[in-house]
Amino acid sequence: MEQLDDQYVQRGAAYFRNGRVSGVELEPELESIYGQVQGSEADPYDVCITFSRNRFGYRLESDCTCPVGHDCKHVAAVLYAVRDQQGHKAAAGQPSLSLKPAIPPTDQRNLDAWISSLIGLRDGPKASGTAAKSDHVRYLLALSRDGQQPPTLTPHLSRLTQKGVPGKGRTLAFFGLQSPTAAGATEEDRRLAHMFGTVMGVDNNLPDDDGLLAELLPRFLATERLHFLSFDTPPLRLGPTRAASIDWALDAHGRQVPVTRPKGGGEALGPAAAALWYLDTDQWLLGPLELPAARPLMLQLLRAPPLDPMAATKVARQLPALLPPTALAGGAVALPQSTATVAGDDSPPLVRLVLATHQPTVQASRWQPVMEPTDRAYLTFDYGGTIVTDQSGPDEFRQVHGAKVTIRQRRRDVERLARQRLADANLLPAYALSGSFGGKKAPPVPPGTAFTLHGPPEAAWLTFLDRVVPGLRADGWQVEISPDFRWHLTRIEEWEGAVEAAGGGWFDLDLGIRIDGRRVPLLPLLLAVLKRLGKNGDPQALLAADPDAMLYAPLPGGGHVALPVARVAPLTKVLLDLFEGAGGLDGAGRVRIDLGRAALLDGMRGMPDLLRPGQRDKLRRLLEPAAEVAEPAGLSTTLRPYQRQGLGWLLALAEAGAGGILADDMGLGKTLQVIAFILALKQQGRLLRPALVVAPTSVAPNWPREAARHAPGLTVHLHHGPDRADGWAAAQKADIVVTSYPLLHRDHDLLKQKPWSVLILDEAQMVKNQAGKLAALVRDLPAEHRLCVTGTPLENHLGELWTQMDFAMPGLLSDSRSFTRLFRSPIEKRGDGERQQLLTGRLRPFILRRNKAEVAADLPPKTEIVERITLPDDQRDLYETLRLTMDAKVRKAIADMGLGRSHILILEALLRLRQACCDPALLPATALTKAVSSAKRAHLMQMLPELVQEGRRILLFSQFTSMLDLIRADLDAAGLRHVSLTGDTKDRTTPVDRFQAGEADVFLISLKAGGTGLTLTAADTVIHYDPWWNPAVEDQATDRAHRIGQDKPVFVYRLVADGTVEDRMLDLQARKRQLAEALHDGGGDSPGALTEDDIERLFAPITELAKG
Repeated sequence: MEQLDDQYVQRGAAYFRNGRVSGVELEPELESIYGQVQGSEADPYDVCITFSRNRFGYRLESDCTCPVGHDCKHVAAVLYAVRDQQGHKAAAGQPSLSLKPAIPPTDQRNLDAWISSLIGLRDGPKASGTAAKSDHVRYLLALSRDGQQPPTLTPHLSRLTQKGVPGKGRTLAFFGLQSPTAAGATEEDRRLAHMFGTVMGVDNNLPDDDGLLAELLPRFLATERLHFLSFDTPPLRLGPTRAASIDWALDAHGRQVPVTRPKGGGEALGPAAAALWYLDTDQWLLGPLELPAARPLMLQLLRAPPLDPMAATKVARQLPALLPPTALAGGAVALPQSTATVAGDDSPPLVRLVLATHQPTVQASRWQPVMEPTDRAYLTFDYGGTIVTDQSGPDEFRQVHGAKVTIRQRRRDVERLARQRLADANLLPAYALSGSFGGKKAPPVPPGTAFTLHGPPEAAWLTFLDRVVPGLRADGWQVEISPDFRWHLTRIEEWEGAVEAAGGGWFDLDLGIRIDGRRVPLLPLLLAVLKRLGKNGDPQALLAADPDAMLYAPLPGGGHVALPVARVAPLTKVLLDLFEGAGGLDGAGRVRIDLGRAALLDGMRGMPDLLRPGQRDKLRRLLEPAAEVAEPAGLSTTLRPYQRQGLGWLLALAEAGAGGILADDMGLGKTLQVIAFILALKQQGRLLRPALVVAPTSVAPNWPREAARHAPGLTVHLHHGPDRADGWAAAQKADIVVTSYPLLHRDHDLLKQKPWSVLILDEAQMVKNQAGKLAALVRDLPAEHRLCVTGTPLENHLGELWTQMDFAMPGLLSDSRSFTRLFRSPIEKRGDGERQQLLTGRLRPFILRRNKAEVAADLPPKTEIVERITLPDDQRDLYETLRLTMDAKVRKAIADMGLGRSHILILEALLRLRQACCDPALLPATALTKAVSSAKRAHLMQMLPELVQEGRRILLFSQFTSMLDLIRADLDAAGLRHVSLTGDTKDRTTPVDRFQAGEADVFLISLKAGGTGLTLTAADTVIHYDPWWNPAVEDQATDRAHRIGQDKPVFVYRLVADGTVEDRMLDLQARKRQLAEALHDGGGDSPGALTEDDIERLFAPITELAKG
């Protein structure tokens, strides 16, 4: 066995041990071994082994009917069986054929066959033509392709299928049928094999002998197991004798050859002797022909050599003398014609390319690794029916069509260009298929030169189908795709898409493509192909490398579809969360998107229209707020055009069921717009429950005042103070409930009992810390609509914006971690402008921000705003303690000296109260004042960074230089650029020039030192930190910015401690203008003549003042 491969020896031994070997026969005289081995097929494989001597000993030659063919594991298995029968271990490759037992053993197969024959004779012959359901022999008759060779008759071992149709089985040899142990063979089969096997030879050709055919064909037909071409056809029957004439036809070279023309149907079976038989496939008959003269003479006529035109002329002249007159009468035998049309043809061939996949037939095992299918392209050239499969062969072909002979020139230039075109498409010549491919059940290998694509087969062949095949077909190539080719590319017929409202400003996006008349969801396909490509599937990178790049997505049920990257790349950007793993699809392949992304997709080039007209109109009102929104009835303040736009945007948000952020610059009337919005909801019947406003403690009391001022028809409840629980029943009946952020911690369970109509966060930057408890508390409050109101939605980083938007529109920016990965890190760390643009587009419908420059045309030259600040408990207690002390002193002085002579003491008392409002640090230092902070100073330091961030230039006035010193220290700590001007400033020019040149954002000015004589038109904002008795002096200070040369609207803020003496000072300015006019004569710190009623109001408690 040294001649066999080791793996075949090992596997053959296993086959022998498993009992798969049978029918082993040794013929020492012939030095041959026969046997059968059961393999993977249903039928066993036949093995024949012969030995030949040489000077080195014996050489083994083997044949096997398995796909390997020789020297296989089945040969090894038979050798093991022979060694076992002989009873000793022979040396590998040295069979001991000469060792014979004393009494030769009876061959078991011969014995079984002999007994079976006795049983058959005892039971009598079976009905003719009845085939057993087990293995039996059938015969196939086939004609040669060119008609010039004899037909073949081949035996096959067949078995009836479940449908009763004979299976093709495997081909047999007639010499094998002669054996008494031949599988499936009857006695008649063995006799036919003995009688005719030799005369038909190894090629099974019918003999060119009329007598033999007359004996052979009826015998085979009598078996009723002779079929033509296929066992799917009925068995052939012996037909009656039919008359025939002899005619002449052109062969493939244009020469004339004799043929028989049967009368009554059918065609001649073949050339020479076979031409004396007809085959009728309409009736499945095979019968003899009767010719117009003696059969030997006619047979010899039919054996005429092919005749060229000259030879045909000669034969036509001599043939009448050689045949009896009766043969020529009536055209029974025609004469050859000497006329034939000959033409040249150098037209190009039809280039044909066949794509096929070959599956491996070898099963994977310990010795055989898994084999992948092999893809091939087969190139042929069709010259009008003459197929050229390779570069060899003649330079011209003769083609015969009737009496016309065409000399077809071979176009090697066309063939060369075709091969070069395949090479340009990366198709290279392929190696021949090994025995591991193909097999009995495999489709036949197409003719032609084989080519293959190197690289990952899926991408390579799909790209070839997509980019190369259409061009080949357009140039006249015939590209055929075999049914077994595993790569199929489908074209998109139509792109489809729609969005359905899902509530809360969300939509369900459903994108699809139509393929072969059926709709397929697009997003699952795109998501799967990008996920499989991983880092190599970045659409932007693919597009940059190739503008025509395609993504080949596998389809459910098989095949692929080509997705143009240029068309789907923008989609992957807009749906970034989905394709970056931060979102998911529902069972129908849809994804939930917000208004912003719906707007981006609806206007995207190449995408179908997604929004219906009504949806698109709602979206337009968010993206382009209309100025023509009417003010709600009952609003006592006339809205400016940009404020009406804001009202329209807020109403559009509510109609869409969405939340948002109103982020106008400070001073543009955000509170007024929200009040108008709530009033409009009430009038439309949509304010079914109260709106809740959560604001900083210092701002909360401002909401009831502003509502009473602008919309007196709204009822507002301030949820504040130690007795706030007692007013909860009244709060449920109000239109607006206002509370503070600190109380949200304490009363959270109470506030979340019922859903609110609208939940508004004023100064929403208070909840910018996403991990803070406050952010979690506001998210937990139930509400139909959510709104953030802030002038600075972004102070330090994008995480603050995420927190506010996660409150207003939960899920819009995904979770915090995904937002950081997809947006915050790319934008803040890498300056990714594309991601920033994408984020801006997504937020656009939900954030409305106007700065003063944008709405300058709607603003008056000067806007005055009073900022009332509520004092916290500690500062309030300090103020009340000081007020009581000063009130007692003033009343005693008035009682002792009278009102007129108590003027100095009254001024001193009022000064102390004003200092307590500005900052307790201005008062004479005591243990009490050191521990108290300033609400006004804290409010100022919230305002200034926001104003500077908006690009505002600020003048800050105070009559207390010591207060300016405290503010200066705060500005330094905050990193805000500033300059100062007080009475101690010697160089007044430098700070003015620096401020005008933009070197400082804040100008600190004492009222006395800088209230007049300065031109500071670089400023557009004026802050009066503390009120002054004389409004004219304040106006003069304001005019440092609001004067000729100023090209921007000026905003004037007055900071007032709510309910304190400062509030009363404003009241006195309005009610007693004449006192302010007399102030100049009375001194800078005098309120003028005061009545006892004035004294009573100025020194009243905070709570009473608030009520008044």
